[in-house]
Amino acid sequence: MLLALVGLACVPAPIVGEDVMPLDGALHLQDVGREGAYGRNPDATAPGTKTVASGDDVGGFAAALSSRWVHRGIHADEGVDVDAVLALLRQELAVARSRGDRRAAVRRATCRLGDGQLRIVERTDRLHSDTGLSVRAVGPAFLVEGTDGRYDGDLAPGDRIMAVDGVDALRWADSTCVAPGSSDGHRREQLAQSLERSAASRHADRKRPKVVKVRRAKNGDVREVSLRWRDESDAQCVEGEALTSEVGVVTVHRLDCDAQAFAEQLTEAAQAAGGTHVMLDLRRTLGDHEGNAQVLARRVSPAATVWATKRPASSADFINVALPEAGPPMQAQTRWLLVSPRCDGTCELAAAVIAADPLVTTVGRATAGSVAETDTVSVGKAAVVQVPTVTYALPNTVTVIEGRGVTPDIAVTATVDVLARGHDPEVVAVARRIAGRD
Repeated sequence: MLLALVGLACVPAPIVGEDVMPLDGALHLQDVGREGAYGRNPDATAPGTKTVASGDDVGGFAAALSSRWVHRGIHADEGVDVDAVLALLRQELAVARSRGDRRAAVRRATCRLGDGQLRIVERTDRLHSDTGLSVRAVGPAFLVEGTDGRYDGDLAPGDRIMAVDGVDALRWADSTCVAPGSSDGHRREQLAQSLERSAASRHADRKRPKVVKVRRAKNGDVREVSLRWRDESDAQCVEGEALTSEVGVVTVHRLDCDAQAFAEQLTEAAQAAGGTHVMLDLRRTLGDHEGNAQVLARRVSPAATVWATKRPASSADFINVALPEAGPPMQAQTRWLLVSPRCDGTCELAAAVIAADPLVTTVGRATAGSVAETDTVSVGKAAVVQVPTVTYALPNTVTVIEGRGVTPDIAVTATVDVLARGHDPEVVAVARRIAGRD
């Protein structure tokens, strides 16, 4: 029974929610490294004849970057010229003709600063999500990981995504400024996440089908398939499933859930997964909630006492934050932690605690390396920006997580062939080790 798991096609949990820079043309750059090489923000109002004086809208933002931005040293080493970016932002705000233009200028500036935690905060209405498509970045390509069957044509794991809603995937990836995080892996995964969504998420007619152009893995044929969008209303945060009589999986979909509901679902999921070999899947966990992340970490790693090691911008020393008590621990004899660059924020902090447990084996790809806490700073009337003010290290160490992430014990990379067979690479890797085949 266990050996059958090695060939099991386990589709990863679907993703819901909005990524940092949706594939809607909101921020296209011809060349991020060239000053002024910006494409047009389609959300901005068309230029008129009247200009709006900006005053010193950038003053508070500049002061925050100088005094509180904990990543300024990292990005200075990467050649980021903060003063040049702020000067350009002032120029753009001085000739901005609408609130949309000013917001677009701030968005471009935060992108040029190159920090995924440094981003503009924008209000959004009810999100519509494409939960039927899971995309994985493999080298320069974007491959289908799995679908939920709602496409009107053939679409299978391993198929290469050529375009979404008429936008070429590789051209878009090369020309769009996405500032999702501090690690290369996270940047690629955020691009993949954006391909799971499209312009449909911001159009008034949100019921129109999303069109995905793919090259089939099996025969090389190129075809287009479409998917209808749906409202985001899934209240399930944690799910558990027994894959065999000995092996189960607990999948955390979201952390930003009601605390009581999260704790109850986690208990039920652990019971459903069984008590012998349990995989905790954090590869597509969304949302931030420190309390829920702490509950997750303590239950999977009951012996852990440190939640995080952090350093505020005003302090030169790291301090340990205690991990509170939290409900019944997971009873599995062996525990496996599945991670990927999609896991960031409090998900990544929970992963760091769990991975430090000597009884846990971490499998997959490094987490995002994007965990810093942020404060909000107003940039005039244009926008509110989150500025990273606290940096984190691995528990009981001074090894900074930012830009690094949590490194798995067993690194797993997916190939076209593996995905084309419908296999979940991380699940297969765990199954082979449980079966003693590796």
